[in-house]
Amino acid sequence: MSGIFQIHTRSKKSKARTGTVTLAHGKINTPVFMTIGTVGSVKGLTYTDLLSLNSQIILGNTYHLWLRPGMKVMEKSGESAKPLSQENLSSLGGINPVTTVQINNSQIQGNLHKFINWERPILTDSGGFQAFSLSKIRQFSDEGVLFYSQIDGTKRFLSPEISMGIQSILGSDIALVLDECLPAEVTEETAKNAMIRTFEWAKRSQQEFLRIQKEGITAEELDRLEKAQLGYSQRKWKLEKTKNRSQKGREEYQAFINQNHFPTAISDPNSAQSFSSYPRYLFGIPQGAQFANLRKESAKLTMELDFPGYSIGGVANGGEPEEIMYDQVLTQTEILEDHKPRHLLGVGTPKDIIEMVKRGIDMFDCVYPTRNARHGSIFVWTDMDKLEYETIKISSTRFATDFSPIATTSKLSELQNYTKAYLHHLFRAKELLAYRLATLNNLEFYLQLMEVLRGKIESGEV
Repeated sequence: MSGIFQIHTRSKKSKARTGTVTLAHGKINTPVFMTIGTVGSVKGLTYTDLLSLNSQIILGNTYHLWLRPGMKVMEKSGESAKPLSQENLSSLGGINPVTTVQINNSQIQGNLHKFINWERPILTDSGGFQAFSLSKIRQFSDEGVLFYSQIDGTKRFLSPEISMGIQSILGSDIALVLDECLPAEVTEETAKNAMIRTFEWAKRSQQEFLRIQKEGITAEELDRLEKAQLGYSQRKWKLEKTKNRSQKGREEYQAFINQNHFPTAISDPNSAQSFSSYPRYLFGIPQGAQFANLRKESAKLTMELDFPGYSIGGVANGGEPEEIMYDQVLTQTEILEDHKPRHLLGVGTPKDIIEMVKRGIDMFDCVYPTRNARHGSIFVWTDMDKLEYETIKISSTRFATDFSPIATTSKLSELQNYTKAYLHHLFRAKELLAYRLATLNNLEFYLQLMEVLRGKIESGEV
């Protein structure tokens, strides 16, 4: 049995279920939507806004936080942070703390929780998707991925070991293994090779995650490991390009392989290590692209490593028809252990979430509500009980004289008292308040959607 997930209600109409994920920083009621805090912030909102919305868990992005502000800054964040007390959390509608886990903040050297002053759970992704999607120049190998930072153009190297080191210093409650991401349209051979590499990376991620749990890691050690892995990989790639050109090239390549080993850990027994004084968990990522046979194989392989939960990947990379996307997920939820939480990476629209809940997904994350908000697309309930809604473009002229509240179902005074006409005006005037109000609206809509879905599963309607 998974030590972190308890199922409360199972639907008789679908694979939907309600449950609780128990983590060191709180209990999460599922199905749940995880608010995206890419660089340690939800754009335009403060942590008190998120507490007012009762956001149960947020997602931090390993890639972005690694490049800026960096792990040395993250380590130092514990020196002056003043986290909210559990009393303050309760007064703001916070989740009940886990009674079986005592969080001793004095033992934590500094992490993302302290840096952003957030005392509820955090999930971090592995950084693989951003290395794939944001870097114009990148090179994947069995060792990892070399890319050039879009911030300053420096050459960087991301591997399973590096990803685990970053996520460990960030101190997230749930970390994800490094996986190889693919575009929507690929050949089956390409997808199979990526699936196999993702499985091998999952084994390395798990091994390093467990090592760090025992031995700790520092930002300085992480820097040295990245430099060592980058140097090894560059030398190997260079020799691979020339090994078939001559006998000398083949001999040089073979000599390098025989005399060198890929560095997987660099630790200093005399340094002050970063340890988390609370339990952390690593989720596996089954892949397989659009191929059902690979989806099944990947799910079975990932299960062999006995992760406490799973994050299904490669579904929302763009271009997939809805039914294909839904089938990809169902193929894997029918195989993955029923008693463990299932997270779907990067999905999606409200309709997608409803359909994926019916297919057995417990946890979601997506930029859709916040990104749409910044572009003036806001979600409005037409009938919450029937899960009916519409997406409106608030800058449209038809809202110029619409003096109805932004959200009649909101518990926030801003959304109850400000009108659609006012929000329309703010977007037309490009006032910053427009983005804040729209983001509040869309996130509350998504969190309300999950609350309604939980209720309908419990009542047997979904």
